Order: sequence, then C-alpha cells, then structure tokens
Amino acid sequence: MFNILHLKKWSSAIFLLVLTQAAIYAQATFNIKGSVKDANNEAIIGAAIMIDGTSVGTITDVEGMYDIIGNLPTGDYTVSISYVGHSTSFREIKLSEGSNSQM
Repeated sequence: MFNILHLKKWSSAIFLLVLTQAAIYAQATFNIKGSVKDANNEAIIGAAIMIDGTSVGTITDVEGMYDIIGNLPTGDYTVSISYVGHSTSFREIKLSEGSNSQM
C-alpha cells in the first residue's frame, strides 16, 4: 500500500512538471523570407539576417534572397540585417504558431 501511494504522488508531480514546462516554453514554427538589395536595386550577396537575442539566422544567396525556418518561443522579436559597408537595418516581427513573414 505504501508503494501505491508513493507512486501516485510521483506520477502527479511528474505530470504537473511536464504540463508547466510545455506551457512556459510554447514554441512557434515560423518562416521568414525576403530579399536584400542596395540603393541601386542590386542583390546583396552574403548579408547576415539574424533574429536578435537568438542563434537563429542565415545569409542571403547569390540573388539576395533568404529564408529562415525554425522554432522559437512565441512573442515579439527584432530581425537585424547587416552587411559590411552598409548600415544595419532592423525590423520588428511577431512570431506565433505557423507565422509566415515576408520582408
């Protein structure tokens, strides 16, 4: 009888722990895509696109295009776009489940 009561307590504790962790760390699957061009409308190859405060990012391809697909906690983020010789640009985005952003 002691073992059954002990097991019920641990089962309840583990269930609550898993449930609270899932709620705290709600993830959003997202897709951010776009292109980076200079003042002459020329593609910028190798520009860095980063979601600030994370390790999520990419660089532009030979056509200046980029596509970021990932998972992060839902919320507001700042995307920075940087390239040597150009000033860094910032964009605000809101990530929620299934977000698709075109920049």
